[in-house]
Parts: sequence; structure tokens; C-alpha cells
Amino acid sequence: MCPMSSDAFFVEVFQRPRRVAFLVDLENAPDHLIDEIVDFNICSWGGRFNPLIPVIEGKIPDSYWRLLEFVDPDLLYAYCDLEADTSSKVVSELGPL
Repeated sequence: MCPMSSDAFFVEVFQRPRRVAFLVDLENAPDHLIDEIVDFNICSWGGRFNPLIPVIEGKIPDSYWRLLEFVDPDLLYAYCDLEADTSSKVVSELGPL
């Protein structure tokens, strides 16, 4: 059995709002969906940092992919179909819940 150390450790914890990203095909999204996403962000702590990411033909444009990497969302809601490659990239590179 390993003896317990008597060394003290300092642990600092910072709470932050959850980061949420919304993937939406803007060409086919109903207006009420966009309204609901905006309402959610208005009512959420830190909601102004939750991006609405356009999806075009099942793909996330490169410029918006960089934004997703920067935001590093905890949760990701997809309101459209994603190509298999895009879906795999989201899971492997972003790892949202």
C-alpha cells in the first residue's frame, strides 16, 4: 500500500457557461428554428458565444470550421444532414458531448 503524502495541493476551479454550437442548413431551415436558436441564446448564460454554423450540402465551410475549433463546443446540435466525413470530423476533432 502506498503511503499518503502530506503535501498540500492548491486546486483552482473556474466555472464557465457550457459552449453550444448549432449546425443549420440556412437555405432549408424554417424561420421558427432560427428564432428558437436565438431565443435559447438570449436566455442562456454565455449564449452570445454559441455560434450558429451554416452547413452547405452536408459540409461545414472551412472558415466556419475554424470558428468551431476556436469555440470548442461542449454540445453540438445538428439541424440538418451531415456528410459522413463531416460527421466523423466533428466527433474526432471536436469531441462534443
